[in-house]
Formats: sequence, C-alpha cells, structure tokens
Amino acid sequence: MLSEEDDVDIHALKRQGMTISEIARRTDHDRKTIRAYLAGQRTPGVRCRRP
Repeated sequence: MLSEEDDVDIHALKRQGMTISEIARRTDHDRKTIRAYLAGQRTPGVRCRRP
C-alpha cells in the first residue's frame, strides 16, 4: 500500500519520463505495485482484500 504522497511522487516521476523499473528502484517499491498505481488499479491509502 502506498500513501497519497507516494502516489503523487510516482505519477510525477512517470511524467518526467522515468520507466517503471527506475521508479521502483528510486521509491523502494515493487515494479508490479508501481504499475498498478499508475494504471489506476489501486487506490492510495486503501488496503486491497485478497480472497
């Protein structure tokens, strides 16, 4: 789960032209997590329930 601040940061880094892998390295989060937040599949501050 990312905070709203982290979400804003990853979107800003993406707008600057960074790759998902590079953003993941800089923010210390998993690539799949970064990809999900950029795609809008996850909401900052909300834990997703697993079945």
